[in-house]
Parts: sequence; structure tokens; C-alpha cells
Amino acid sequence: MRIFSHALMGRSYFQPIIIFAYSGYCQLCFHLEPIWQSVVNDLEPLGYGIGTVSAITDGNLLEKMRISRLPSIIVVVEGRVIHYRGSMQRKILYSVFLIICLKNITNIAFAALSAKAVRIFARDVIPNTFLLKITNHDGLRRFIDQWQTSNKISVVIFGNKENPRIRYMLTAMKYATFARFAYVYLNDQSTEIVKMREALDITCFKCENILIFNDFPQKGPVARLSIGNGQQFNIDTMGEFIERNKYLTLPRVWISFSKYLQLSSQSYFDDLCP
Repeated sequence: MRIFSHALMGRSYFQPIIIFAYSGYCQLCFHLEPIWQSVVNDLEPLGYGIGTVSAITDGNLLEKMRISRLPSIIVVVEGRVIHYRGSMQRKILYSVFLIICLKNITNIAFAALSAKAVRIFARDVIPNTFLLKITNHDGLRRFIDQWQTSNKISVVIFGNKENPRIRYMLTAMKYATFARFAYVYLNDQSTEIVKMREALDITCFKCENILIFNDFPQKGPVARLSIGNGQQFNIDTMGEFIERNKYLTLPRVWISFSKYLQLSSQSYFDDLCP
């Protein structure tokens, strides 16, 4: 209980945690396990936190998370508990019906559909404040010029999907202490996006690009990472890239507040001056 209240809730400000609540006496929970495992296999390698809670051993925790039925799936993000509201039980009962009547022929397709719904839920509960969407050149300029007020580097991701991949959202959340993140849809053919691509010398429309700007944005990006041929960035590759470039040239550990100096970020200070 104490772990949930402190470690887990604190961690949720930098990493969302998806949790499966179940009971050994719950038949519906048993039939949901393959779907849950599919979700875990997809989300865990991307950096999503994973957890399970048993009603038998963790009843108080279920009450704390306001879980009143089993099975249940929740996400803890920014200290809030968000419940999956899909028609989970009806889907599972229908899956069981198919298994009995069709000898499991259609169960795989049904499980994939249900797992997809949970993955979409896991993506949509991540606050969009961690990864802003930029649609014009002026918006990009305003974004990278905010390093002075934020005391953070600016990370701009150019992707070939209209909506950002969940791995980008998770990375943005993880490094929110040190960086601000923005996303640009690379294949948008509007005049503004074309102008932006030309200014930043981006010529491959099928590539994924990550650009980092520091406290001298007028000089252009200080680091650039690209991958083409329809490939996707590995989560570790992105992490290593940001780790190498996560500080401003002259980071301000202290900021002026009235007549006094105030620590801009304790975690920033601890990382910069261990």
C-alpha cells in the first residue's frame, strides 16, 4: 500500500503504468490473460510500466484504486488512476462463445482486436502536453525559442505518421525534466510544412527524424538522428541520443525569483551535479 502511494504514484509522472486487476477465482480474468499478455508484449519494450494486482492478496490496493469489478485494467499517470471503460466483459464472453462454437478458429482475430483497443486506451491517456503538435514554421520558431523560460532543450520529432507513435510519447514523458518535445507530421504537403522541411534540410519523406535544439536555436539543431526505409527508432537508441544532448550549453540551475534565487529543478540539479 505504501509502495503504491509513494513510489508508484511518483513514478507515474515520468512513466505511465498500466495495471491488470484479477482474481484466481475469476473465470473472465482467465480468458482475458492472452489479451493482456499481448498488450504487455507490445507496450513493455516501449517503456510503458506494467503491473498486476491480485484481489486475493491486494484487496486494500484495489479499494485504493477504486476497482469494483474484475477483471479491470487501469493506467496510473501523473498521479491519477484512469479506468479502461471498454465493454471488456461482453467481449470476453463473446470470445468464449466463439471458442466453444467454432473450436477456437476466430479467437486469434478477436484477441487481437481486444488487445488493440487496450493499446489505444494506453496511448490516449498519456497527456498531450508532453508532446506538442506543430503545424507551421512560426509555431516551430516559438517552440524552440522557449528554452529561456523552460531551461530545457527542444526536441522536435518529424514522423511519417499523422499521429505520433506511442514510443515518442513515452520518451517525451520520460525526459520531461530535461527537454520539451514537439511533433511534426512529415508528409503534410501544406506550404508551412514544406517550408519547415526545406529550412531544416529534411528531404526523405519516409524517414523518421529527431532534431535537438539548445540555447542557440538560431544556429540550427545541435544534433540530428534519422532512420529511413520505413523503419522505426529503437527506444534505447532514442534514449541514448537524448542522454548525449540533454543539457543546454549553459544550463541555469538557479533562477531569479523576486529578490531570491530559487532552484529551477531538484531532479535537474541532482543529475547535473551528482
